Amino acid sequence: MQQRGPSSVPRIFPDPSEWPPRPQPPAPQPSRRPRRDVLLARGLAVMAVSAALLTLATFIRWIDDVDDDGLFGGAALAELMRLVSEATFAVVWVLAAQAVFTGGERRDGRLAAAARLALAAAIAGAASAVAELLTDASIDSLPGTVVASDVMAVFGALAFVVVALAAFLAFAGSAAGETGSREGRLGWAAVAFAVGSALGFCASALLAIAFGEVGASDALVAGLWIAGAGEGVAIGAGTVAAAALLVPAARTGEPAERRARRDRALALAAGGYAAATLVATAGGAVVAAALGDNFYGGREVAAAWIGVVAGLAGIAAATIAAAGFAASGREPGGAATR
Repeated sequence: MQQRGPSSVPRIFPDPSEWPPRPQPPAPQPSRRPRRDVLLARGLAVMAVSAALLTLATFIRWIDDVDDDGLFGGAALAELMRLVSEATFAVVWVLAAQAVFTGGERRDGRLAAAARLALAAAIAGAASAVAELLTDASIDSLPGTVVASDVMAVFGALAFVVVALAAFLAFAGSAAGETGSREGRLGWAAVAFAVGSALGFCASALLAIAFGEVGASDALVAGLWIAGAGEGVAIGAGTVAAAALLVPAARTGEPAERRARRDRALALAAGGYAAATLVATAGGAVVAAALGDNFYGGREVAAAWIGVVAGLAGIAAATIAAAGFAASGREPGGAATR
């Protein structure tokens, strides 16, 4: 009898090589972050660099004031509180950039935490403005326009406290599930920003008049006027942002269409803020170049030039943010992020 090998056994199942290919599950696609959020995060990161440079400039001024008036002098205390404010804002921008870039359900909660820290920074800035007012008011030789400028600066600083408070309430409410409240509260933050910018313009104008009264050089006075004009441009930026967030007509239509329309207006507002910072930085450069001819020391001049570099970083940050909002505004389907 012939032995049958494996090849002679009748096959019940087809050979595996003849099986149809098994469908493979689709490869997981990496989540694609909206271009708007990527650009906004980059802009916030650059703003953190600007705040860090302002912190350095303020630290140099504080050292100069400590040498002149002592550690507990009024000017030194005012500069110290300003130093705390600027350093805290640097941390705020880093936290906000991280929150926007990572996104997710916890984004608004993280932004609320950043806004809470911004509120503390704004309060420190307001305390610095009050300390400077009290210090200048105690010097009889200063013209009254200096004290008037300080008063405007105090009210302007308080307006920015309102900005931070409204932003905190907006993001905290959104994180807690409140619907329809975030844009309105951010709109009121924009209103407070415009008011603070108007008060800052008044403070800058009064300071320029005061320097003219005490015989400062024409270049220094002109630089102060140019820097004040930057505050005037910022009023328009805040007004546009407030209209985009508060005007009922801007909040009608399909959600994607409404978000795209809102982001186009916010792109215009961010571009306006970039222009405002450009004007203010140009004025700061004129002031920095004129300080040496007006009996200011090397530290003050160095701090002023560092402030100019910080302004350039601020221009870049606002421009990047404007590009992010514009990218969202051009693609209604891609504007689904809040």
